[in-house]
Amino acid sequence: MKRVYTDILFLTLLLGSIVSGVVLFFGSIVDVDVLLESQDIDASVLVLVSAGIVISDMIMQVNLNFPRALGDIRRYEILRTTRMIVEAAALFVVFVAGGGVISGLLALLAISTLGNLGLFLLIVRSYGLVRPSLSRFPQYLRYGAPMIPQELSKSILSQVDRFLLLYFLSPTIAGIYSAAYGVSGILKRFTSILNSTLYPTVAGAWDSGKTAELKSLYAGIFKYITILAVPALFGIALLSKPLLSLISTPQIANKGAFLIPILSSGFLVRAYQDSIEYILTASEQTSKIGFAVVLAAAANFTLNILLIPRYGLLGAAAATFVSEILVTAVIYYFVGQEIHIPFPTQTLFAALGSAVVMSLVLYFLPTISNGIFEIIAYVIIGAVIYFAVMITLGEFSPHEIYSFVNS
Repeated sequence: MKRVYTDILFLTLLLGSIVSGVVLFFGSIVDVDVLLESQDIDASVLVLVSAGIVISDMIMQVNLNFPRALGDIRRYEILRTTRMIVEAAALFVVFVAGGGVISGLLALLAISTLGNLGLFLLIVRSYGLVRPSLSRFPQYLRYGAPMIPQELSKSILSQVDRFLLLYFLSPTIAGIYSAAYGVSGILKRFTSILNSTLYPTVAGAWDSGKTAELKSLYAGIFKYITILAVPALFGIALLSKPLLSLISTPQIANKGAFLIPILSSGFLVRAYQDSIEYILTASEQTSKIGFAVVLAAAANFTLNILLIPRYGLLGAAAATFVSEILVTAVIYYFVGQEIHIPFPTQTLFAALGSAVVMSLVLYFLPTISNGIFEIIAYVIIGAVIYFAVMITLGEFSPHEIYSFVNS
């Protein structure tokens, strides 16, 4: 493992230096002062600090993920959480003390640099240090190169609709869509709680040839994604206006609420894809992931070009919905070539029925004038109704809920 660590660290230093160099180059030829429209920020210092943050953050990802690669998930989560707390505290102190953007970025760079130094010394002390081996670099590149277009396409997939709305329509329309997109994106985070533990588990099972264990694992994951995400979709759709009003204005909430059910439906489908993607990563078939994401990004771009001029916000939401389904379907097909993962159809119908009952009850509840209280009350009441119906249908028992929460 120490060989892999030093190899990856060396590659990261090399790539990070190149990326930082590109940032410095463009910072020297682009009139950053015009883009900033601020006399309080020194553009040259901003570019220099940004370049430092880029390479430092890339190295930090290597150091933070080292315990995770060893299966020490507890240490990984402690380090990740500590970093977020320290960064948030530092920014709070800087801004309370009257510091500006540059001061905040310098604080982040200092924390990242010191963190990298501390983690590096800790890893070297525990595992030793060996020289990087150039003979293994082609293998790393074959594994990692397909992820470059994948990551670029993910950015296109998540951002291009807003740029095209801005180009074809107006900043106001783009702002309405961004607000609705942000609320709907809650559903994309359903699998994020699994990220720290799922990949090491999948990789270990795949390397050991335990396909039956993987099938059982994903059967459970699909079941509980369905159980949790379906009522969340109905709830977010029902509370679309109050949720939008919390982060925007009543005018934006009125105009953007209809987008949330469409976008959320696409993100619900995407939640399944995020988990099964690890099978292709573990089997070193990252090129297939890249193909699926590039295809979806191309479809998203094309549909936005065709639909936005004619249908506006609805066209952008429809393009996102279709592209999310497309990327999930392609990934599911590729995964199916390696291992069959049955979809929990029975659970889906039970969840849909329970969510409909929940929504009908919530719809006829008296309106609460305070938006925050309305959201809290609807979430609590809705959860009680939904899980009561699911238990009545025999989809799962209270003991299963307890076991899942404690697992």
